[in-house]
Amino acid sequence: MSAQSVDFETLLTRVNALEKQSRKVRLIGSLSFLCVLITLSLVVSYLVFRRTIKAQEFVVKDSQGNVRGTLGLNGLTVKGSDGTSQIRLFASGKSEGLLMTDADGQVRIYLNSMPDVKTTMLSLSAEGGSVDIKVSPIGREVNLQDELGGSQVTLESAKYGPSLTLGHMGTKEQGIITSNGIGFWDREGKVIYAAGRK
Repeated sequence: MSAQSVDFETLLTRVNALEKQSRKVRLIGSLSFLCVLITLSLVVSYLVFRRTIKAQEFVVKDSQGNVRGTLGLNGLTVKGSDGTSQIRLFASGKSEGLLMTDADGQVRIYLNSMPDVKTTMLSLSAEGGSVDIKVSPIGREVNLQDELGGSQVTLESAKYGPSLTLGHMGTKEQGIITSNGIGFWDREGKVIYAAGRK
């Protein structure tokens, strides 16, 4: 065996060792770069998601591009899949409330609080009529209305005592019951019965 072939084998062994070492360095370098990249992405996502997002309105759309919800200066509105029924929360300096409408746009639930006059109102409505409840510093009132909006029954607890009024829309026919007495009127407004404390 010649000295030249020994040197060639030594050189080949050294080249193989250098290639292995180079592969290890490249692997370590790639892993290091990947670690740095992951760390940077975590830091950036932390900085982005912990920040306060400021906007005047957010809009939510479905897959067809229809607006299904908005959150903005006018409150929160959520629309049903039909695009017409909706729930709306609103707040301003004079009033806060909740409004729910059906597919025909008819108000079904209305809740309103008015801090400036210290009054809260709730209205529940359906095809046959509605029930209105009102609470204020001067009294409490429950009003039952027919489908045309005419007051049928009103129960009131006011400053001067409780009362129950039975009425019929479009006529003067009604009855009033209070802690001081009772009275009934016919359709012409003539008293048909009255009794009370003197």
